[in-house]
Amino acid sequence: MTITQLHPEAPAADLTAMLEATRTHLQLWQRGTLKFVPSQQEILQRHVTLFRGAGDQLRATAQRLVAELSTDALTDILAAQEATEFEELLSLATDEASAVLRRLAAQIDLVRREQLALLALPLLDPNDSVQRVMSQRERNSTEQTALQGEITRLGEDLKVVEASINALVNNGLEIEFGGVVPSLETLNAFAAPGGEALLTVQAVSKAIEDLRNVLGDIIEGMRYGQLNDQAMRLRARIATDQERLREMRRRDGELADQLSVLEQFPQLSSLREAAAGDLARVLLGLQQLHAAIADVALTDRAGVAALDTAFNRLRTLEREIVTQLTR
Repeated sequence: MTITQLHPEAPAADLTAMLEATRTHLQLWQRGTLKFVPSQQEILQRHVTLFRGAGDQLRATAQRLVAELSTDALTDILAAQEATEFEELLSLATDEASAVLRRLAAQIDLVRREQLALLALPLLDPNDSVQRVMSQRERNSTEQTALQGEITRLGEDLKVVEASINALVNNGLEIEFGGVVPSLETLNAFAAPGGEALLTVQAVSKAIEDLRNVLGDIIEGMRYGQLNDQAMRLRARIATDQERLREMRRRDGELADQLSVLEQFPQLSSLREAAAGDLARVLLGLQQLHAAIADVALTDRAGVAALDTAFNRLRTLEREIVTQLTR
């Protein structure tokens, strides 16, 4: 009596984690959001290349095995075994087993190589990049605060200059002093007894003092057109600083996005580990089926039937692989 060794059922081919790892790494790489860290972008690209290459090659080898196993030659012969010479049946079974084992061995080698290649890839390491980006955000935040303070100060200065110019013009000093800003001494002399009684000395004195505080002593003797030029310069500085502030805020958004990407690294590492687990389980299933086929004793019709059963199990596994990797 022939004894055929029994093997446990091969685990189902579940490549969900590998597919998710491929999709996630590919999307991140296509967006180019890691270009600010070229070394990590390169590692990410290597993961994408490996995942996609492994999936394509595994699907191709599985498709070839499905085609090899879909002839149903053994099943047909077994169904008509009474009309089949045993020697013919044995020869066919031996040839089929050899062909399938060769393809299956090549597939096993492929999965093993891809598994080892994945384990050999350097891990994405966010630590240095996180510290650098956080330092940039802190520096950017400090500069924003300082610039916002400068814009506020310049805005207050502009209000003072505009209000002072209006006060001088509204009180007639532009005409009275030939279109130039008088000194406080000249103004006080002008307002002395016998001077123009309607001149509002207090308001004008305050306007000149405010201008001096903002622009300095250069205002004395300055023409009113020059005062307006000073106001225009303040407006231009404010506009420039506001543009710089907008750029800083845009940059802060970029840095926030970069941190968000770096925070995904632990998830990517988990997906990589899970993908390696998928490959390990597929490898185990293929190895078990290879052993089951190789161990079949082709000495009688029962052995051929056992080989046919093993072929069916392998075909089921390979079809699962093809189906998942064709989504």
